[in-house]
Amino acid sequence: MQSLIHKYFVLHHQIVLPGIGSLQIIPQIASIDDGNKLHAPVNNFVFNSEATLLADKTFYDFLAKELEVEQIEAIKKFHEYIYEIKATASEDNSIQFNGIGSISKQSDGTFVFQQEKSAFNFFPVIQLPEKPKNSANNELADAAISDTSESQHDKWWIYAIVLAVVAFAAILIKLNIA
Repeated sequence: MQSLIHKYFVLHHQIVLPGIGSLQIIPQIASIDDGNKLHAPVNNFVFNSEATLLADKTFYDFLAKELEVEQIEAIKKFHEYIYEIKATASEDNSIQFNGIGSISKQSDGTFVFQQEKSAFNFFPVIQLPEKPKNSANNELADAAISDTSESQHDKWWIYAIVLAVVAFAAILIKLNIA
């Protein structure tokens, strides 16, 4: 069951575990900070410990299809699995979801999620070279960029003519053969 929960979570970026809480993937894109350092993209997992949430119909449909059973049977198996998690989880015994993290039960009955370190955490921060500071270099770079874009835009009509000639030739060949 855990592999199916993991598969659904990866595909839909969220999962509800009734009586425990919900997990959601919040992707953070690559970024450049004020110190001109490039940071790798990261997937952050957000856990909502609201135990009253219910799984949605999409999840139950997915589970029934993957288990090749009726939806009622899939719901029953899922709730049995959740009951097993809630019974075995404690402060000393956490439930591990490989590639995601672990869920453990607090003394007050609530659940806490601890995200597993992902491969993204091991990407180094890259120091980017400084941008030219004087305006002469900036103007030169801007002029070079605009020259190349203008030369690329000036030749679009050649491709249009070649395409038109090929299309016209194909029509003539089709008419002569038919």
